[in-house]
Amino acid sequence: MSRQRIAGVASALATLIACLVAVWTFRDAEGRRAIENAGRVINHKVAEDSAAREIGRRLRRQQPDVLIIGPSYANTDSDPDVLARELGIPPLQAMVVAIPNSVGPHWLALLKHVVYGKGHAPRLVVMLSGLQSMLLTTPLTEPSWLALRDLLPEGGDREVTGRAESGLQLQLARLREQRGVVRGAIFSLARDLPTNLLFTGEDDLPMLPEETRERLDRVLADDEVDLALQRIGHPILAIDREERHYRPEMLPAPDASFLAEITRLGVENGSRVVWVRPPMSPFIPEQLDDVVLAGVQEQAVAIIEAAGGTYLDMRGLPMSMDMFKNEDHMNAEGSRRFTMALAAGLLRAGGWRPLVPSAVSAPLAPALALSWS
Repeated sequence: MSRQRIAGVASALATLIACLVAVWTFRDAEGRRAIENAGRVINHKVAEDSAAREIGRRLRRQQPDVLIIGPSYANTDSDPDVLARELGIPPLQAMVVAIPNSVGPHWLALLKHVVYGKGHAPRLVVMLSGLQSMLLTTPLTEPSWLALRDLLPEGGDREVTGRAESGLQLQLARLREQRGVVRGAIFSLARDLPTNLLFTGEDDLPMLPEETRERLDRVLADDEVDLALQRIGHPILAIDREERHYRPEMLPAPDASFLAEITRLGVENGSRVVWVRPPMSPFIPEQLDDVVLAGVQEQAVAIIEAAGGTYLDMRGLPMSMDMFKNEDHMNAEGSRRFTMALAAGLLRAGGWRPLVPSAVSAPLAPALALSWS
């Protein structure tokens, strides 16, 4: 190979590496804010010091009998006051801990070091999450890694972090996610630039990005949009969502997840552990929902039951678009409906009384799901 060709290949390789580094390290405003607040967000609020300390304070104050744990939609989808009422306990006895983008290692660290490790013993632990998140052993974003670190003791915990190592496929998934962030920033710039060129802000000065976004959000507010046209656009959205950050075949198998460890930890500390797979929004095309490979849910149920826990598949609960804020999070009406059905499912499956592990996990029966309105 000639020197000229070697130089050309080296130049191309250097350019490729530079592009990869630029994409990997790029942070938009939302990403920078997420990193800035990482390890401090609980239930959609930023704690003064750390999420772990704030959770500890709430646990000491409330001493909950029922603890609901999961990613961000565990907070929007469940209403602890409604759940407490339906289970017949005081409102403060039901508590939600929702950590954004949390997955298996976060929940194990939380229970091991913040809950049981500090002497708390809830009678019931509800793991409220999609099955994909239940299976994941690796945080997929930098803020998610930082949130995990916040939940660990100073010396770390190899049981948690030793398995939170990602293989090549999930590293590529993280790169695809970063590519999406870069693309989103470019689209935002393309959207905002004409507005900035045509209009000015206060004192005839160029508008700040916040002013531009505020004005555009006002123009494009839901009550200004013909939803019939929006629904026509859903197929376009579906095409974009086909390029997911990770695919079902990339997910760890149930026996490689933290399902067994989390369930056993709860049972050994006197808690009843119930894993709940909630319904997702009808906005999401069926093929892009909380998708796993065939037989995976059955394997997960078997592992959870063998460890002494229970699994409730509540995806069959009838929900309408009007009950969701977006593709993942329910609004107040949806939360109320889901929480009441959750309470009924817990009582039916023996998840609350009696506090004895049931031999068989049962999905929510359609009749039960429709027994109230």
